Amino acid sequence: EIEARDLVQLLRSDRLAVAERRGLLERFGALARRLHDAGVDQEDFAPNNFLMRPDGALVLIDFERCDVRRRPLGAARWTQLAKLHRRGLGVSRSDRLRLLRAYLGEAAGREQRREAWLRIWPEFRRIRRHDARHAEASAFREGRNLAVEGDGWVMRARVEAKTIALELPPEAARSCWLRALQLERLGLPALRPVRLAGGRVE
Repeated sequence: EIEARDLVQLLRSDRLAVAERRGLLERFGALARRLHDAGVDQEDFAPNNFLMRPDGALVLIDFERCDVRRRPLGAARWTQLAKLHRRGLGVSRSDRLRLLRAYLGEAAGREQRREAWLRIWPEFRRIRRHDARHAEASAFREGRNLAVEGDGWVMRARVEAKTIALELPPEAARSCWLRALQLERLGLPALRPVRLAGGRVE
């Protein structure tokens, strides 16, 4: 058992000083580069899959969809870096660039950083479109998070949550439910969906 907190928790913490946050991002960027150079291909390359132990060491978890290749990652590294940005990290744009600079190394100049970002950005947009389609496909499908409740739907983990309710025409309610799920999937600020029944959405 590892006594540790994931990167998302750490970066969003109010207790983390600016200098500590920047240092953490730089160490994470350097670690990501070492992993990619070693051929580690983690399908879910997300900040919550990296933990910091009490001794300050960063470790990768969730090896279920992880593969180790015989050579450094090629273009796949840009896809992996794009995945880091699919959820809010709680850091500024300059901090994201600081992470990229640490990933590329001290020898990388402004033009190399620009070229790297031009590779990351299209992948980021593609991943976001995929996430939105996935949310749409699962918006009305019973599964681990979503359950049928009477003639409607409810998010299992939020059954007891306090809610506000909107009374809308049924089609508008379904659309509202879908858009809320998509925004949540994309990590964008929005009210989290709890329950849908006819024209009532909470």
